[in-house]
Amino acid sequence: MSSGRPISEALRTLATNLKLDVGRLERGETLKTTVVVPTPQEMKKLLAVRAPGSDFDRIAAALELTDEHPDSYEAGLKHFSAYLCGVSELDTSIGSAFFKKRFPMTVHVAVAQTVEVKTDVVIEPGSPPHFVSCDDLIFDGGSYVVQNTNFTLWVTNELKIKSSGGRPYHIGILGAPGGDGPAGPNAEDQKQAPRGKDAPVPSPGVCTGAGSGGDGTEGNVGYTGGKGEDAKDGLPSLGALINIANFATLQAPLVLFGMSGRGGTGGKGGNGGRGQQGGDGGNGCKSGCEGTDGGNGRNGGNGGTGGNGGKGGNSVNGGLINLNINSAQKGPSFFVYTGQQSSPGGGGAAGEAGWPGDPGKGGEGGHGSSRGKDGNTGLMGSPGTKGQDGGGYGTAPQLIPGTYVPPESIAIELERGS
Repeated sequence: MSSGRPISEALRTLATNLKLDVGRLERGETLKTTVVVPTPQEMKKLLAVRAPGSDFDRIAAALELTDEHPDSYEAGLKHFSAYLCGVSELDTSIGSAFFKKRFPMTVHVAVAQTVEVKTDVVIEPGSPPHFVSCDDLIFDGGSYVVQNTNFTLWVTNELKIKSSGGRPYHIGILGAPGGDGPAGPNAEDQKQAPRGKDAPVPSPGVCTGAGSGGDGTEGNVGYTGGKGEDAKDGLPSLGALINIANFATLQAPLVLFGMSGRGGTGGKGGNGGRGQQGGDGGNGCKSGCEGTDGGNGRNGGNGGTGGNGGKGGNSVNGGLINLNINSAQKGPSFFVYTGQQSSPGGGGAAGEAGWPGDPGKGGEGGHGSSRGKDGNTGLMGSPGTKGQDGGGYGTAPQLIPGTYVPPESIAIELERGS
């Protein structure tokens, strides 16, 4: 969108650095494309994060490796962030998994003279980095919702707020929740326990010596429900670089919000199985006018134990938000930052106790004889144990305030994406 005036030299510089068609930009077009950055060194040129100055120690401490494995993706992400911020020299052997996976790095680019945010711009977790630049940015009912993605914003002339949207912030730098653990499988029920043998018939009309029907078999305890699976850890908020030349006067302040990813919820334990039904008693002999007693039914099995819930996912610490603004507009009248801790995921619910097994029935008696006794119903099983909650609360993204400096013309090695 064009404002009717020429584009600023600062926006022209950014477009030229990105090897975009400046003529189309001057005609009022919005340019959306992807560029491929081949190396970490070229990515640092593109983002142009300012030197940390007095915040050096704070930034270095925030990006220091702690529990990360030296070769892991997470270690590489932290080390790369430290390199971009100027508190570490580049060493791609630290967190090599990150550098092998992410480079060459694709970046989504959007450049226009004026950008109006009328609806929420939601950037899904794990998206390629987003680079947005404009002379004028107008919030008119929408917000940027940036989830687990690097985000760069240049406003080279003025940021204006016409109306608020449905969210309590204009720019949200967020992580993403970890995936919930799947529920454990419910235990299967068992077939009825074996029935007692029927008494034999020694000869037609005679039951003498045949004995009673056999007793049924005792029911087994129900099977145990499956354990719920552990949840995934939250995904962190990633680095953001926000450069704003000026805020419009006589308006509400820009609201920035930062929160990293909470842990997922552990999977529910599977339900315990029903106790096995006791075996029925065998029938007594029945021949002619004679008969013998039926066998006794056996007790039903106790219900099975419910499965244990899975462990909740851990919360993770947020990255850094570099906010560079006009030195005369650094008070709360112009912008407000709110950071919130992310919570660990809860442990999965315990699986429910298995129901008691039904009793076996007594066998039928022969002529003049007794029916066998029925067994007893089993006992209710026990529920499983709730899963362990995830660990700790993730720190909110740290805001690093700075002073706006116009972009510099710089040769960056880039390729156009598809």
